[in-house]
Amino acid sequence: MLRIKLAVVFLVLCSAGRGLAVEYPLRVSDNQRFLVDSSGTPFFWQADTCWRLFQGVTREDVTKYLDDRQAKGYNAIMASALFSGEDVHGERPFTGIWGSTPNEAYWRHVDWVVQEIERREMAIGFLPTWTRPRPLGHYDPADVIAYGKFVGQRYGKYKNLVWILGGDVDARKINVEDTRRFANAIESGQGGHTRLMTLHDSDEADGSEFLSGEPWLDLYAQHNDTSGKRVLADHQLSPTKPVLNLEPRYEELFVGRHDDAIRRDNIRCVFSGGLAGLVYGADPIWNLGQDGWNFAAKFWKEHLELPGAKQSTYIRTLMEQWRWYECSPHVLDSQVTEGPAYVPALLANSKQYALVYYAENKDGQSLTIKLDVFEPATVQAVWFDATDGTYRSGGSYPNTGTRSLTVPGPNSRGAYDWILCLGRKPTT
Repeated sequence: MLRIKLAVVFLVLCSAGRGLAVEYPLRVSDNQRFLVDSSGTPFFWQADTCWRLFQGVTREDVTKYLDDRQAKGYNAIMASALFSGEDVHGERPFTGIWGSTPNEAYWRHVDWVVQEIERREMAIGFLPTWTRPRPLGHYDPADVIAYGKFVGQRYGKYKNLVWILGGDVDARKINVEDTRRFANAIESGQGGHTRLMTLHDSDEADGSEFLSGEPWLDLYAQHNDTSGKRVLADHQLSPTKPVLNLEPRYEELFVGRHDDAIRRDNIRCVFSGGLAGLVYGADPIWNLGQDGWNFAAKFWKEHLELPGAKQSTYIRTLMEQWRWYECSPHVLDSQVTEGPAYVPALLANSKQYALVYYAENKDGQSLTIKLDVFEPATVQAVWFDATDGTYRSGGSYPNTGTRSLTVPGPNSRGAYDWILCLGRKPTT
């Protein structure tokens, strides 16, 4: 077995496409596998989850939060216009029951937050209403349609917006007709604007399976896929649509869910065909200390620096540098030393390069890779540490037969997961 010696470590200094202005609105690529902006430039969705952003904090704190996420490289924020009760200013969304006359004071604040996100040239995943535990069918159909038209008219004009319907909705119980009417109402309110739309379901059932043929559904979205296998199933669905693990597990130190698990989930899903991008979330952040849901959330500002928040940017940087949009999920006939394991990989359609994720938390392991799938006569190998954005060299090999490559020791966080980059790195 060939053992790879650790070599010079160098930092990722730049990202292909980073710093270039995004030309909104976003749309689906011609091959239906990823997102692009209006100029056709590939867009890797890197969102932070802050469902209570419109309700939970003052404008000063909204500014602090958005500045932090922008500085960390995020290009999207996901938030729900309606979650529960009143906002931090004591305003409720409607003057009466749900769907009655909108309370202008409440919606002016929502306007301001949306405009602040737009000003930072970030996308917004806009959830009109959280439909669990009260699905759309709980309300008067006329109110649902009126509300859909209201939010469509008010927010469909923002080019950086992507609609997210649902909200932990159990796809097995979803009323397809109700959801379709709501989607159509939003679209009619937009006045001719075209914005992408997807569904936020629960981890109890796959909404993509139930709604794949719906014309309003532009992206397949998974919920809490920890292995990447459900994402892969969506990638293989017909009709073909981009796939995103829309709500992965949340990082939370107080319950022992550390960055290690969040990082693995995200990489597995992207490498399994989730080519639309990735989503990060932290329990203290998404809820912003509201409703007493989580003690740690009371200290959300201190949790802006959780390790996982930076690691998602390193993953996106890698994807952009290696042109993820020119790749497809592939097994590469890989296996781990101690028996078979699911080893997700992305192989360039040109067969010039591949990215392979070793996710096992064991030292001294090796990956056996079939190298004759590559076009270059010599296959370069480097290991990428997704915990700090650095590479370690791994040698070069002829593109014949198989090769057993030993995984480097612990990464910068003391774990043993690495991304093996093989072949000729694309030029930028």
